[in-house]
Order: sequence, then C-alpha cells, then structure tokens
Amino acid sequence: MKKNILFIFAAILLQCTFTFAQKGDKTFKGIITYEISYPESNYDAATLAQLPKIVKTTIGETQTKVEMNTGMYSQTTFTNSEAMTVQTLMDVMGQKFLIKQTKEEIEKEIAKNPNPKIEVGNETKEIAGYTCKKATITTIDPEQGDKEITIIAYFTEELRNDKANFEGHFRGLTGMPLSYLLEMGGMKMQFTATTVKQQKISDKDFAIPEGYQEITQEQLREMFGGNGE
Repeated sequence: MKKNILFIFAAILLQCTFTFAQKGDKTFKGIITYEISYPESNYDAATLAQLPKIVKTTIGETQTKVEMNTGMYSQTTFTNSEAMTVQTLMDVMGQKFLIKQTKEEIEKEIAKNPNPKIEVGNETKEIAGYTCKKATITTIDPEQGDKEITIIAYFTEELRNDKANFEGHFRGLTGMPLSYLLEMGGMKMQFTATTVKQQKISDKDFAIPEGYQEITQEQLREMFGGNGE
C-alpha cells in the first residue's frame, strides 16, 4: 500500500468525528458501525484488500471514539467536546504514533469556515432502521489546502443533538449522519451505517493507552503523505 493512502485515512477520520456535548437522557449513547466501500476505485485487487472495510464509532455523553483497523494499520480517534480536544492513535506495522489537536488549533480551523453550507433536500433513505434525510454539505478541507469540498450525507434526526459535531465536516448538522460520501486525494469513500446500538458507555472506553510517540500532523504528512512512494 502506498504511504499517501495511509495519510488519506488519517486525514479523513480526523475531519469526520462526531461528538455529543449536551447532557441528558435524550443524548444518544452507544455504538454505530459503518461499512466502507470505494466507488469508482482504480486500485488493484491487492491494494483494495488492504483498505479498511469497517469503522466503529463509540459515543458517550461528551466523548467519542472512532476505530478503524486493516490488520497492517489501525487508527483510533478520541474526541472530547468538553475539553474541545482530539487525539488520534495510529499503529502502522508496529510503529505507534499519537497526534493531538488542542482547543486552540481546533478553534483556528473552525474560524476558517465557521458556518458550512448545509442544504437539506426532500429525498430520504432507510438506513440501519432509521429514516434519513439527504444533506448536501459545502465546506472547506484544511487537509487539502482549505479547498472547498462537497459531501453528500444522509442523516437522522432520531439520533439528534443540537450540539453534535462541534468540529469536523459535519458541524451544524442536526442529527447523526448514517451515510456519507467523501473524496480526498482522488479516493472516494462511501460510509454506510450497518448497525446502531443504544447502550451504556463507560468512561473507561475513552482511556488513552500508553506506548505511543507523539508527533504533529505536519510530521505525519511528511511520513505518509510525501510523494506517494
């Protein structure tokens, strides 16, 4: 697998995390599992076999954890809406890295594009047992030089929280996206929820393990973005 593919995965998950900040019984807590497909992919069979197929999102009261594993590569992103921080763990064939985004860094990114344009259409889909509305989101991607991008998502207001998605591409969406299509670095990735489980989530689920070397996003880009070798 080319190094730049790993960087694309890291960048996508850093921008597509979900966080619920509002407290109370109506706040969704549980686990959503997404299946990943690669429409219009030009990768050969060997490369496709190494690409992630599943993303698991664990949602607590004020924290989330997004996990992806390909066997040779794994990534877990922890988001805390109260502290307004994001921490990403990466394990690339035994090399373990930690990337931290501080409140100040996140606020700086939000300031570049404080109000993503969201157009909600009349089209609906049934996904994982929930009726979802179509949303066309126009925003900018800091990982692509602040390039304007469009995301097609289907979201459900049945899993709603007005303070959800405090950062990332889905900021301002009035519900949980259960399907969305992203494109980065020429790669299209379709995420579709297969299961939604409402259950109690422990704070222990968001404990950061030891043994990871802290690096910056710039260092990550140099290591895995590079020239695609």
